[in-house]
Amino acid sequence: FSPHEMSTIYLNDVWSVDLGQEPCEGSACLSSVSGWTRVTSNAPWSPRSGQAVVYEPPSASNLFTRKVYLTGGEDSGGTRSDVWTWDLVEWRCDFCRSSPNATSRLDQFLGARSLLSEVRTFQLPEGTLQFAKHSSSPIVSEWGAAAMAEENITTVEDLASADVYKILKLRGFDFPGRTAREVA
Repeated sequence: FSPHEMSTIYLNDVWSVDLGQEPCEGSACLSSVSGWTRVTSNAPWSPRSGQAVVYEPPSASNLFTRKVYLTGGEDSGGTRSDVWTWDLVEWRCDFCRSSPNATSRLDQFLGARSLLSEVRTFQLPEGTLQFAKHSSSPIVSEWGAAAMAEENITTVEDLASADVYKILKLRGFDFPGRTAREVA
């Protein structure tokens, strides 16, 4: 067999296993191969590989409900950035593009190539969990984004990989012995 013959199979099946107790600890978390049960072979999210899945056990912070979160992965179209929640009854898309070609800022997710000028913070009205009624504001001011762009820092990745001297210069320290304007 040749490595060129290998191909990725994308799936959207869901399996469960009974660990017997919650929270499971030590050897109680181990299951046998025969303990797995297929819940569905066709979940509503697109078939993919390499996704992250997290189980959240019941607690006061989630109103004592079990939740499973699925995010990311890759499919034949590339990298996925959607987030799905499963309450062990039905799947719900928490953060998904409204269509494959959607370009709304609310349909995008923060990533290494996100422009700093578009990174925003979101606030929900007090006492509600309805995202549709949110307000948002930029994390970086227009002036700050322009100052960083002068240093060739325009994306999250650029900022994360900037050397300490660029960061110090943006924070108001220029070398040798001079001060520069501070990024607000």
